[in-house]
Amino acid sequence: MDKLARVMFLLLCHVTSITKQLVFYMSADKIDEMISALDDPLYNQPAAWQRALLAATARSAGRLLRAYSGTAVVTCTLWIIFPILYYAQGLPVEFPFWTNLDHSKPTFFVILLMYSYYVTTLVGIANTTMDAFMGTVLYQCKTQLRILRMNLENLIERATTVVKENSDEIFDKVLDRLFLECLEHYRQISETNRRLQDIFGTSILVQFGIGGWILCMAAYKMIGSDRMVEAVYAMEWLHAPLRFKRSLVLLMERAKRPLRPAAGLIIPLSLNTFVTILRSSYTFYAVLRQTK
Repeated sequence: MDKLARVMFLLLCHVTSITKQLVFYMSADKIDEMISALDDPLYNQPAAWQRALLAATARSAGRLLRAYSGTAVVTCTLWIIFPILYYAQGLPVEFPFWTNLDHSKPTFFVILLMYSYYVTTLVGIANTTMDAFMGTVLYQCKTQLRILRMNLENLIERATTVVKENSDEIFDKVLDRLFLECLEHYRQISETNRRLQDIFGTSILVQFGIGGWILCMAAYKMIGSDRMVEAVYAMEWLHAPLRFKRSLVLLMERAKRPLRPAAGLIIPLSLNTFVTILRSSYTFYAVLRQTK
């Protein structure tokens, strides 16, 4: 199971990357339309405070991309450190992928190590870059909603200012015009969100499911209480003193309590949790599809 977990970690990272790449390839035109819509004047209003919010959003998106991709590179670097340490100590090294090369030889070992680092880093950067893109679009929608909310809060004041600056304007008409602009702004934000859901809804569902599986498999690698009970029972306890046997019973009873890590000390990472994540992910996906 430990070997299976290592292989599945790598395989599922490739599956999520390929899934999202297919979405980007097959929906390239829709993605271009969604990005082009962000150039609309209502998305780029001229007020200084509005432009400051948009600039802050762009900077935050850049930091997210760099930090997320950097984490992937660091993870892949750590991925190859342990094989190097094992090889330097003369211990057997197993790569989580099949090859017909004899990596016990230094030349082939270096080749496979570099190949592993290149592939995993490429997949990691691909995953994080595409995830950061989706997160940036969502962040843009959040910023636009904040701008829209502030425009609505100041709607009367803005209409009054326009009338004061231009005596030919009629207050009621100016108010209606500004209100219609807010409605159109909200419609465009909703349309961007709908496009994001239509394009990436399926890949997000796959990401949720695989992410939950990876977390639960990581938890599995930490759970070994049942083996502790077996190990205690397997010792030569028959000839041990009675006091020592009682201590063994206490240890076995304590080991029956599973070492199960939890998210936020609330949600245990287990097979049942993984099934629950799958059900919740599909329910969330179905609700979004019905309300688009």
